[in-house]
Amino acid sequence: MGERIFTRDDAKSIIRTTSDKVKLPSDFTVIGRGALAGFSQVKELTIPEGIKRICAHAFYIRVFKGKSSLEKLVIPASLQDFERWCFFDCNALKSVVLPDGFDEKKAMELFFHCPDAVLTFGKKLLFGAKSKTVQQVMDETSGILTLGGASLLKIENNGDLVIPQSYQYILPHAMRNLATRGVKRIILHPNIRIISANAFACMETLEEIVLQDGAQYIDNYAFAGCKKLRSIIIPDSVTSIGAGAFMNLPSLESIRLPKALTEISEEMLSGCSSLKDVEFGDRITQIGAGAFHDCVSLTEMKLPESVKRIGVGAFWNCAELVRLAIPSGAESLTQSSLGNCPKLRTLYTPHIIHDALEQERIFGDKTSPEIHWLEPGQSVPDWSEAELSESSGEEILDAVSQLVTGGGSAISGTAGAVGQAAPVDARTVQQMQLTIAAMQAQLAKLSQNVPNGPDAQQIEILNQNLTRMQQSIDSASGLAESAEAISAIQKHADSIASMQSRVEQLAEMQESVQERVEEIAAHQPQGTAATADTAAAISDIQQKLGAIDDIQQKVEAIDDIQQKVEAIDDIQQKVDAISDVQAQVSVIPELQHRVEEISDMQSRLGAIPDMQGAADAISGLQGTADAISDIQSKVEQITDVRERVDAIAAVQESVIPELQERVDAIAEAQANISAPAAPVAQPTAPVAQPTAP
Repeated sequence: MGERIFTRDDAKSIIRTTSDKVKLPSDFTVIGRGALAGFSQVKELTIPEGIKRICAHAFYIRVFKGKSSLEKLVIPASLQDFERWCFFDCNALKSVVLPDGFDEKKAMELFFHCPDAVLTFGKKLLFGAKSKTVQQVMDETSGILTLGGASLLKIENNGDLVIPQSYQYILPHAMRNLATRGVKRIILHPNIRIISANAFACMETLEEIVLQDGAQYIDNYAFAGCKKLRSIIIPDSVTSIGAGAFMNLPSLESIRLPKALTEISEEMLSGCSSLKDVEFGDRITQIGAGAFHDCVSLTEMKLPESVKRIGVGAFWNCAELVRLAIPSGAESLTQSSLGNCPKLRTLYTPHIIHDALEQERIFGDKTSPEIHWLEPGQSVPDWSEAELSESSGEEILDAVSQLVTGGGSAISGTAGAVGQAAPVDARTVQQMQLTIAAMQAQLAKLSQNVPNGPDAQQIEILNQNLTRMQQSIDSASGLAESAEAISAIQKHADSIASMQSRVEQLAEMQESVQERVEEIAAHQPQGTAATADTAAAISDIQQKLGAIDDIQQKVEAIDDIQQKVEAIDDIQQKVDAISDVQAQVSVIPELQHRVEEISDMQSRLGAIPDMQGAADAISGLQGTADAISDIQSKVEQITDVRERVDAIAAVQESVIPELQERVDAIAEAQANISAPAAPVAQPTAPVAQPTAP
């Protein structure tokens, strides 16, 4: 039988807002990641027999950080597999009940972060120490570096601090008292296995950490906030690195992660504003939420082929990121995972972005890369450092010119087919839209650096062509039957502005000519015919006036075209409105599902009066239960009563026959006596045997 995982959805179905004591169902075998996070009303939790494994961060999700109010936890004997940080964020624990025989060192490792908790092993307290907290026990146990012990360590004149080999565990906040004492380098002995949460956090002068082979776990926020830390040596023996372990290290420029690491945890390197190079192992399957958030010096990154999932906001605000390669085997990009990356222009990814809505959800409004789709099994091409530099203006102009004028590209070929009856492949249209947006972003950047002149004019023309192409694609998506007419009118509309300017000049010329004709006519003598030259000039002027009238008719035609273009714009707005409605309609199934959940909740609320009656009945039964307990105590005495009954029965069996013989003898003697005599008293009937209670 396979594993059955208890998820957060399962938890929400059984934990109510008033549930302060909860026992999990016994038909699950695994407690999943984040399953019990955020239920601040729960004070006592019992894990039943049958649960065999509990996943990392079972009580923790970033959005519910610090929300746990759990005070008592009961763990069964069947639970043997504890993933690292499975009880992280359970800082309010006061009591943990463990089965007899549970490994005591294991228990301390699980609850280092709960110093006030009392660990109880069956009926025996930890190490036989009555009412001792975890913190008290750790202070008395060798091999554990505590806050008090760390304060006694010697700091060399050059700022070096060597952790002695007698220690195996470094407890949370252990180095807090050394944060301002000039420690520059810390060297950990190979015996150190676990570096607990916040152990070296916020050490103001720390520049270098050297971990030697043997270390296994680096807990949450272990080195967070060390502003001058620029070098970390992590051995391959490390298998787990916790959330935010290297958060906010502004001086860190590079890091090599161990080969055995399988996950870049949440916020692990967020806020490392100088980080430029990350060396991955080949087993990473997940990039956690916010893992590289605000790494503003990253310019490129190739994720290992093993990566499957990229979490929420993983690369948020990587402002200098230019190119990113996601392997062809990746399965998902989540909300804002590549958001606010304005310089990202090259993205290699498999086909895991399915439509424009999902694209907006992943990229936001400031990220618009050129996407290179990877087919299953396809590797990311090699790229050189030279390719990372900004493209020259000529390269962009050539690329855009090829894009707009044809160049055999898929985009131009598809754009030319907008008005045709044949349907356009959805993936091709999507690629067209993404590529056009990327080229427009590059043109906008280039236009800021190119002075006015022919190049600037060419950029503007190309940008206008791209805009027209995008408009044609958008119009064809919503109004395929009118695409050809819209495209034709749009071509005429591009020259309307310049034609109107020319018409205004001609109108001014017409007025000037008319004034000149009137002036000539006024200066001619009365009754005298105009000279031949004057007549010819006037005839020529009249022909030009006729031409101007013809141009005026064309202007009126242009005005008509403008009205049609405005009507097209109105149609486009309606198409956009329809698209918005369609996007809202897509949410209806989810809303319907929520309505059904609410209906189910209401039906359950309707059952509350019956439940209250049942609760009253249960209260009434409590008295019966007390009576049953009293009966049980009396039943324990039944054995002694049964022995007495058996003894009485044995006596009766031996005495009654003898008494019966005597009665018979007396009766016979009475019959033989002739004289009246006082009647002999009859013996009483045999005593009935007592029955067992």
